[in-house]
Amino acid sequence: MAAVGLSWEEVKARAPADIVAACHNNVDSVTISGPPAAIDKFVAELSAEGVFAKKVASSGECTRYGFH
Repeated sequence: MAAVGLSWEEVKARAPADIVAACHNNVDSVTISGPPAAIDKFVAELSAEGVFAKKVASSGECTRYGFH
């Protein structure tokens, strides 16, 4: 999973087919979900464009608590 600084519509339009918009956090903040390698690649692409994108822990011990 990752938090990205895009609108819901932008994520739906730009995310690869194996990544889904998982949570609409705010007007310009969406949590995305998908295979770890696909998330890593998309986060790197967005970051290179200057778009906020940060991978968040979503398995193991961290799932006991929300990341926000």
